[in-house]
Amino acid sequence: MNVEQVLSHPPRVLTQAQREAYFEQGYLCVEGLIPEAKLQHLRATTQAFIERSREESVPGDTFDLAPIHSSDAPKIRRIKRPDEQHDAYWQFAQGTIADAAADLVGPDVVFHHSKLNFKWNDGSDEVQWHQDIQFYPHTN
Repeated sequence: MNVEQVLSHPPRVLTQAQREAYFEQGYLCVEGLIPEAKLQHLRATTQAFIERSREESVPGDTFDLAPIHSSDAPKIRRIKRPDEQHDAYWQFAQGTIADAAADLVGPDVVFHHSKLNFKWNDGSDEVQWHQDIQFYPHTN
């Protein structure tokens, strides 16, 4: 879809002015788009997964673990398929965030997959710059 086609659809969660600003400036900052209670719920859910990872010593169906991960100091690289692991993530993926995407790219948004990556502030598990897009099928 081109810009005019996207903007011809009524917005779901953004204002028309926000959408137009996105296309003019190439970015959009929307404070408060996700309600604080929702963010707190997602943070608590994520913290529960971090606690659960203490029981893991090798990557599995739920977690990719950093080499320095331990039960005393859990370091998760990612939660695999979080939308399948807990309803809080699925509700987030199909809620406001999907509506915001549709407001910017058009109404035909399709959920492909998800993962929740962690970047620890101590720099102990740096992932070098890379691109993943070429590993996913993006054809008709």
